[in-house]
Formats: sequence, C-alpha cells, structure tokens
Amino acid sequence: MGLEDVLEDIKNTTQKEVHEIEVNAFAEKKRILSRAREKVALAEKRLEQDIADASVSMKKREVAAAKIEGKRLHLNARKKIVDKAYAMLREKLSSLDREERAKILSKLVESAILEVEPAYAYVLKEDTELVKKLVPKVKCIETTGILGGVILENADGSVRVNKSFDSILDEMKSSSLKELSEVIFD
Repeated sequence: MGLEDVLEDIKNTTQKEVHEIEVNAFAEKKRILSRAREKVALAEKRLEQDIADASVSMKKREVAAAKIEGKRLHLNARKKIVDKAYAMLREKLSSLDREERAKILSKLVESAILEVEPAYAYVLKEDTELVKKLVPKVKCIETTGILGGVILENADGSVRVNKSFDSILDEMKSSSLKELSEVIFD
C-alpha cells in the first residue's frame, strides 16, 4: 500500500465521518427544531389560556363592580325615599292641629315624668301653657331648637329626658330604618 492509497483511505474515512457527522447534526437539528416547535406551541397554548383566563377574570371583576355600583345607586335611591318619608313626617308633626298636638304632648310628658323628677321643661312657645298644666311645678323654658314635644330636666341638670319630636324621629329612624325600608320597598 502506497502513500496514495493511505491518503485515499484517510480521505474516504474522513468523508464518511464528515458525512456521518452531517447526518447526525441534521438529525439533531431536526430534533432540536421539533422540541423548539413543541415548546413554542405549548407556550402559545399557555399564553392563549392565560389571555382567556385574564379576560374571564376581567369580565367577572367588571360585572362585580357594576353590581356593586348598581346596589350603591339602589341603596342611595332607597335612602332618599326614606329620608323624604321622614321629612314628610316631620312636616306633618309640625303642622298638627292644636288638639292632636296636645294629646301627643300629654303622652310624652307622662312618659318623661316616669324617668325624671322635672324642674325644667324645654318646649316650644305654643306648648308652654299645656306643659305648665301637666307639670305645674316645672319651670318652662321656651326653645326653638326642637320641632315639638318636650325635654325635661331635673333641678341639678344631671338627668335630662328628651321626648322631643326630633329625638323620637331620630331614634325611630335609626332603629327602624331596615324595617321601614322593607315596608316601603317590598
């Protein structure tokens, strides 16, 4: 075997090895591309699912926010109606005829006397005479700070019983707001 044959043999072996390396490289390239395509496809599916999930979540948040806003508007409307009802009641109380006003005031004074030994009575000017008849020993002090009714106070000012229309309406409103709302709206 001569030098040329050895060179030819090395050349052939080298070409076979190069061809084998190229075939293996091509196969590896195909495997890498295939895996990359699979990863991209999987990533695209995940991204599509994330977008779909985000869209659903966003819609749910928007619907929830709209429901809350609707409830808020509904409650505000109800509150306005309840406030209007109490305003109408206040108006009705302020325009009671003398006889009806006297009946109510008598009951309020009787109730207040059970809670305090009165020395002072805070009343509207038009109710002074009636309160003096009901509680002769009390000193009447005219006030414009109430809608009607009476506020009785003991001699040292330590006990005060507020039976004014304003106080009664405020108590009634806070304690029965839910019930009143149910009666009006249900």
